[in-house]
This record gives sequence, C-alpha cells and structure tokens, in this order.
Amino acid sequence: MSRPSFPSIRTLVLAASSFSASPLAADLQGPVTVSPGDAVRPVQVETNCPTFSWSGVEGADNYQIAIYELSGDEGTLELDPSARIRDRILPGAATSWTPSGPDCLPDRRRFAWSIRVAGEEYGWSSPLQFSVNTAGRVQALREALRTVLGELVAAGMLSDRTATELQQELRQSTDTAHPIITESPAISQRAEAALDESAATPEAADKEALPTGNVFNLYGNTTDSAISLNPNDYWYGDSGSQISLYDDDGNETIVLDSQNGSSKEMGAWMNLYHMDGTTLQTGIMLSASSGSGGGAYINLMKHNGSTSIQLYADTGSGYSRITTDELEIKGGADIAERFQIQGDQPPKPGLVVVIDPTGNGDLKIASSAYERGVIGVISGAGGLRPGVHLGQRNTAAAGTYPVALSGRVYVWADASEHPIHPGDLLTTANRPGYAMRASDPKRAQGAVLGKAMTSLESGQGLVLTLVSLQ
Repeated sequence: MSRPSFPSIRTLVLAASSFSASPLAADLQGPVTVSPGDAVRPVQVETNCPTFSWSGVEGADNYQIAIYELSGDEGTLELDPSARIRDRILPGAATSWTPSGPDCLPDRRRFAWSIRVAGEEYGWSSPLQFSVNTAGRVQALREALRTVLGELVAAGMLSDRTATELQQELRQSTDTAHPIITESPAISQRAEAALDESAATPEAADKEALPTGNVFNLYGNTTDSAISLNPNDYWYGDSGSQISLYDDDGNETIVLDSQNGSSKEMGAWMNLYHMDGTTLQTGIMLSASSGSGGGAYINLMKHNGSTSIQLYADTGSGYSRITTDELEIKGGADIAERFQIQGDQPPKPGLVVVIDPTGNGDLKIASSAYERGVIGVISGAGGLRPGVHLGQRNTAAAGTYPVALSGRVYVWADASEHPIHPGDLLTTANRPGYAMRASDPKRAQGAVLGKAMTSLESGQGLVLTLVSLQ
C-alpha cells in the first residue's frame, strides 16, 4: 500500500509594503527559518513545545514569530491569517525560541511557521511546515518509567500499588514535561536513549499491521493504532500480556492486562479512559487484587480523573470497603441491624421487639404496654424493605432478623383503646408485638418507639411509622 502523499508548497513571498529610511531597514536581509519543518513536506516532531530556530540578522533587536494551524486538503499551501494561532514578539536578538505553557502546540496537528524582524516594515521569511505527534516520545518515556519503577519494586523501595498509581498518572498525560519525568533524570536519560533506538522504526503510514518487536499493531482509517496486542506487559515487560484499544485520535482508551505489576499476586487489571479536553483521564479502574493480601477493587473516577468511588473486596485486613462522597439507596427505607429473636411467638415483619431481659444480647417480641426495653420493629412489612443492613458475621452482632432502628417501617398497631393519627407517639401495647398510641406521658418516657405517619381509627392494622426511639 502506498504511503500518503504530502502537500506541495507554493512559496509565499510576503513583501513588506514599505520600509523606513533608516540604514538598517534599507540594507536588511530578512531572517531564514531553519527548524523545525521543511518547505516541501511536513516534518514530524515529537514534542508539543519544539524549539524554533532561524538565521540571525545583524542589527535586529527582536523578532516576531507567527505559527499557523493547517487544515483542509493537502494541496497548495496558503497561510490564511485567520489560521494564525501564535503571534509573538520575542525580546532580544536570540535566534531560537522554545514555547512553554499555553504557547505549546496541540498534538496531532499540522503547522507552518514564519519569522521576521519585528516591525510592520519587514517581510516574513518563507514558511516551513511540520506536524506534532508526541506518541513516540511519550511511549519512550513510559518505557523508561516502567523500567525505573520495576527496579524500585524489585528492590523493595516501592509498593506495587504505588508504582501502578504512578504509571496510571503518566498514562493519562501526553505531556512530555510531566513532573514524574522532569523530576527524574534517570527516566529522562533512558527515554532519550529509547528515542534514539526507535529513530529507525518504520512508520505506520501504510495503515497495515506492523509488528514492532513483540507488539502487533492493527491500524484503522488513520495512522494511529486501533488495537495493540502485546505479549509482554506494557510496564513490566516480563509480567503478563496486554491488549490496548485506541479511539479515532489515537488515544489509548481501554487497557486489559493479564498481570498488574511485577508481582503475580496482583492479578489482572483493566482501565477505561476518556478525554477531558486534551487530557486522557481514567474513567474506571478494575483490578483482580490490590496486592499484599488484598482482594479485588474497582475505582470509579470523576470527569477530571480523581477517584469518586472505591470498592475493595478486601483491604488487606480481611474487610471489604466502599468509599464515596454520597450514597443514595433506592431499594429500602430504614436502617436495620440483624438480631436473634427469642421466645415462643414466631417473629414476622412489622412486630415490635424489645431487649431480652436474660441479658444474652438477643431480642424478644414485646408483650406488654410501655416497655422501656423497646428497641425497634422487624423490618419488611407492607412491602418496605430495609435500605441498610448492619451486622458482623460470627460475632455477637450477627443475627437472623433485620430490625429497623431508624427510618420508616410499617408497624402492626392496635387502636382498640385509642385511635392513632399522624404525629402520635407510639409505644408497645398489651397485644404481643403490637404498638399503640402513647396516651400516658409519664409511662411513655423511655418507651417510645417512634411517630405515626398514617392513621388507624380502630382495631388492628399496619401503621407507617418513623422509628425514633425516645
């Protein structure tokens, strides 16, 4: 398959409309663009902040640089003033400039640039065109980071989990000036060496599947990988295999790895990414193990990549954990704790229970009016289920029956003596397991179950109750 054609260029001569009468303006030969770029076809650079250089002009106090973003067909190149994305007066007579911060250029774009001595009376140099594609450099940096972190983990100076977090942070960034890199000379040096070694790597312009060492890449409609199959882990080359899927812009959005880190106990992991503006952010992180005896975990991220929800099957101490900012429960209406219920009367949802006076930590069905041992209601009557179950297996806090200690539940109530209306305080009744209106304030102290939210004029029936012990 033939390589894509590069655009031809029509040399633009932007002649100055007028010159001042000064000797400098009369004799001045304009500066000549040197790099990056080429007058015939775009030269690819692997950094968002390339260094622009030009020939100096004697007597020039400062220069003006203009950078254009090119788009449209790949025919004749014309510099449209509306496509000028950078226009800077550069102080001093230096003949090079390296942009930084907001002046750095977006990735995977084609540009042209021109230079002149600052001043409207001077002409622009012939433009050079280039393209920015940081994929090669970023991958070299990641490989260097993988090597360094792998050595630290092997030496016991860094945990697998910390190494993985650092890897994910760099994976989300295409910024070659990332602090993880700039603060580690070892990474930068290894990355430069890797870049030199990969200089002769065949281009992917043929859009065919090209093997790169042990990596097999499949390409779609662009020169960016669509699927990458790697029998060696991306970060720890000798530990498992990896599959990466890319979007149309070449961003690695799905990564499936058979082994998370250099230790086999970490198990498999998977990351899903999304674009936040120009930054690749983690959306979901799944791992079969958190290492150090820990179980599987899932991290759900906010749009900016910060962790929002964490689910751990085992934190390493034998307990699971969910961490989140806000928890909304739609399947239940009360907070229930599980208890064992003693006695001859069979427990059923909606019955009122009290503390068993034998002191064994269990409960029993309430059997008399105004019992101060009242503790709650067996949850589940009237179709209302508990929203939260509390308890701890194999301890005194384990039990069979969910007892609502707070929230809304339906309670079996007896209105034979006094009708029940919304807002009435409820207490235990003489009918076993039933509630009634607390009509005696003195006896009600310490024996209130909660407040009625619906009415019961007479007889027995279910009353919606907000449990709030008093």
